[in-house]
Amino acid sequence: MDAGSAVDGWLTRRRLPHDEQVRLAQRQSADFLDAVSGNLRLMILAISGLTFILLARAFRSILLPLQAVVLNLLSVAAGSSPAQR
Repeated sequence: MDAGSAVDGWLTRRRLPHDEQVRLAQRQSADFLDAVSGNLRLMILAISGLTFILLARAFRSILLPLQAVVLNLLSVAAGSSPAQR
């Protein structure tokens, strides 16, 4: 049973008013976003490091893996920035 279905079951058993359910869902969403964004830098660093090591071993070059890591970081930065309107 995942956390979502456990919370849904709890909500249906408790019969909370609609505004209480909305507030609970908002708190859960905020907690999830805090957990994900807290580990995002570590994950990007781990993926970039692993990419560099694997490409360096595969191609026996430093320039190619370095270029791949830089371009990957640029694409992540471009994808995560808010759109200019």
